[in-house]
Order: sequence, then C-alpha cells, then structure tokens
Amino acid sequence: MFAMVGLSLALGTLAGGATGPCDVLARETAVQLLGQPLTAVEPSGPAPDEDSPSPATRTTCVYQAGIRVLIVTTLTFSSAAAARETTTRELLTEQLEEEEGARVTEEPGLGDKAYWGLNERTAEYIVLKGPKVMGVILGGMPKPPAMYQVPLRAVAASAASKL
Repeated sequence: MFAMVGLSLALGTLAGGATGPCDVLARETAVQLLGQPLTAVEPSGPAPDEDSPSPATRTTCVYQAGIRVLIVTTLTFSSAAAARETTTRELLTEQLEEEEGARVTEEPGLGDKAYWGLNERTAEYIVLKGPKVMGVILGGMPKPPAMYQVPLRAVAASAASKL
C-alpha cells in the first residue's frame, strides 16, 4: 500500500493502560486528522514481525476514512539496543526512496529518537522509545504530505506517550 509499510512498525505489548493495537490512539483523534468519519478500524497482532532484522512482535491499527488512511504500528524488540539498531535514518531513507521525493529528517523531542519521513504520497513519524519503535503513517490525503507534519507530530506524541 505504501512504500513505508515495509518498516511500518506495530504495537506489541502495550503499557500505560493501552491493551490493544487501537488503544494507543483515540478514534476521535484519527477522525480529526483524517478530516472525515471513519469507514473502518482494523486492529491486528500481536504477531511476530517477519520483516525486522531482529526478532520483534508487531501490532497494527489501521484507521480508514474512505481513501484516507492512518496506520499506527509498533514493533516491540527484546531490548532497547535491538530497537536502536533497527531504527536508523539510513534504513528509513532507503525504504522511503521506493517513491519519488523521499526525505527523512531527525526530529527532536519525541521518545528516545524520532524521524519525520515523507514521499510524494505518504507522511510518517517513527518514534523509538526503549524497546519499542512506533510508526504513525498517513496517506491518501487531499493535500501534499508535508502539509500534515504538525498535526501528525501531535498524533505521534500522543500515541508514543502510551507506549
């Protein structure tokens, strides 16, 4: 669906009161960001992540509003070191470059480390927090992906606080 979904990161065992993949983000928040009512909410996991270079558990929640989609995923690794090794700017840039106009920049102030990435069709925040790596991906929107950086950062910060 999106070039970034290869590293789309999913929600493993959640802390802070969140019990399932879709509990880290309120439905109202997804509706507000997507700009229209949800047509589907699909949780998945926890399940082993077969795409990660290190063993990890993945959970995902897909919020859909027509063709607009918000995907919140987290990988839970065995350690913070394993999560750090998997989440590098180079790896994220390589995955984004499957699409034209790909860019990845480090973003201060979210988790232990965070990245803002976008290409012509999608925008994503990747947040590393201890042994977890969360991705918040937005696609199918009416404006260029760069226009969603501020609201997507707010959503990523809110969701990361529940990891």
